[in-house]
Amino acid sequence: MKHGITKKIAGIAVAAGIMGGAGLAFAAPAQAATYHVGLSTWQAYNYPDSAGKIRHFNSTTSGVKYAAWAAKGGTSKQNVCWAGMTGYGFQI
Repeated sequence: MKHGITKKIAGIAVAAGIMGGAGLAFAAPAQAATYHVGLSTWQAYNYPDSAGKIRHFNSTTSGVKYAAWAAKGGTSKQNVCWAGMTGYGFQI
């Protein structure tokens, strides 16, 4: 399975990609969990060594479109192409 971006992050996180680049924002508490996610425009793969569930999202001009949650070792996929997409990422 090929993924556009692979990140290991600690804490409460939301990763967001902007068309043509990627950004990451997170807050790391003292006992931080580690999330290991492969991220692309249409899906997010949650590696088996990840801390918990994640879900993919696409930001569009009309709002945010969320995919189904994925457990460790699973993939959260968008089921359609969204018009007016401005970014993408994953949520924990």
